[in-house]
Amino acid sequence: MGAIRITVALVACALLVGAAAAESIVYYDDVTFSGSYVAMGTLPIWDLTLGDLVLSYTLDMSGVTQSSPSATSYTEVGIRHVGAADFNPGPWDTYQGGAGGWLTSQFGDLATDPESQDLDDKHQLSASGARDETDYDCTDPDTIIGPSGTTLNFGIWFDRDGVDPYQEQMWGCVDGGTYNTGGVYDVVITYHAIDAGLGSMFVTINGMPTGFWLGAWYDGQPEFYPAGLSFKGDMTRMQVFEGYVAPAGSGGQVIVSDLTALGHLAHLPFEVELWSGWNLIGGPVCDSQLGCCLVDDGAEVKTWCEAADCGWVQRQTFWYRPYPFPGYRISDTELGDDDCFRPGRGYWVLAYRVCTLCMPQ
Repeated sequence: MGAIRITVALVACALLVGAAAAESIVYYDDVTFSGSYVAMGTLPIWDLTLGDLVLSYTLDMSGVTQSSPSATSYTEVGIRHVGAADFNPGPWDTYQGGAGGWLTSQFGDLATDPESQDLDDKHQLSASGARDETDYDCTDPDTIIGPSGTTLNFGIWFDRDGVDPYQEQMWGCVDGGTYNTGGVYDVVITYHAIDAGLGSMFVTINGMPTGFWLGAWYDGQPEFYPAGLSFKGDMTRMQVFEGYVAPAGSGGQVIVSDLTALGHLAHLPFEVELWSGWNLIGGPVCDSQLGCCLVDDGAEVKTWCEAADCGWVQRQTFWYRPYPFPGYRISDTELGDDDCFRPGRGYWVLAYRVCTLCMPQ
């Protein structure tokens, strides 16, 4: 994921008693996915316990190809907690997952049929791979009722071309919204922390919420509407991620553009650019544990320990203590005089590639 721009906006006047914390807007670079597999995550870190996070983007699936009606690529855009994978972050086939929540987008049979409603493109909230829409379980951001167990949905499958005159009169059918989409979708996902380890998410696709008929289908608003999905993970340390996989038989390209996040940053990290070789850096304004630091090489973000294990940086850093016994001391997550970057010290840090060190404070 490329460069980002962060805008901090006060959402309440600071003169008010108990004024709200500042919200931030982050604009992410556009990404064109192709090939067989691409996945990426990036800073900053979001804290959902401070307020909701709204993720919006435009998804252009019009350039995909398939060799058979069952061949599809999968695109995932969402949030996962720090250190989790950038594709299917949660435990596999597990209700509520365990590492975040995202929207999975795929396609069905793309053969054109402008006279009937088709199942062309599917957009489903996910907290774990290999789960389907029967997991939807939230009636509002704070209320989990348990999995609905039904697949009779509205706002999950969309049609790229036209429908017949009777279908276009049915409840919820919108020209350019649910049909005649052309494979292009405006997505808005709203994330909410129920507590520090459990959250909910609701999505609109082209302005359409998701819903489910709990008994038989009928021509009217579903009983379960709007419907959301709960997910687990560390709500205080979430990052935006994007992932794409195209199994054999599917190809072309998928474009994610205008990706924007609005919410509350977990912290504004103290960032230091590291060059390949030894770097002499200063400490942050408060203690910053090595184990909580992140390293960003521009394409991927790893924790300090992960970055050391894969050869981006040396795990140990060195600082000079002038008294009472002058000499260099070691900072390390496992061995050494301490496990923190501390204010008022200078540290020698060895990097094996150009990257950014991000210290929470």
